[in-house]
Amino acid sequence: MKLCGKFICPVCRKSLVYSIIDNVDFVGEGVSIFAFSCECGFKGVDIFPEKQHGPRTLTFKVNGDKDLNVLVARSSTSTVIIPELPLEIKPGPASQGIITTVEGILLRAKDVFGKRTIKVNDLLLKKKFTLIIHDPKGTSAIDSPRVKISAVNDKNPFKA
Repeated sequence: MKLCGKFICPVCRKSLVYSIIDNVDFVGEGVSIFAFSCECGFKGVDIFPEKQHGPRTLTFKVNGDKDLNVLVARSSTSTVIIPELPLEIKPGPASQGIITTVEGILLRAKDVFGKRTIKVNDLLLKKKFTLIIHDPKGTSAIDSPRVKISAVNDKNPFKA
């Protein structure tokens, strides 16, 4: 990945410090990780796969301790759904891509949605729930052979 020019912080207008890690192997495919930060506290990260798959939905049935450690790459444009909470995290203008674990997704949800903390703790104890990622660019991934991947026809959003 080549970058041209200087990156300016949208908050304070100073130069951003950025780093790029190319060709990280993830779920059998390469991704690049782009991270940036500023002394004012503004920061971000996103992932860019070498290959995009088009709109798709990833569904993973979590069933036990081992599944909490499964790696998840969520792109900045994807929506995360956990129906059992019910929880839907939609991307916003400051949304960032992340590489974390299934448990990491739950812990982030716990931080963001404090009133649902009891339900998140319950899911962490039971270790049985569904993680769904709707990704319009097809760049998210879940590192498990049990993940169900459904292509989404972008002309008809109701067809999966």
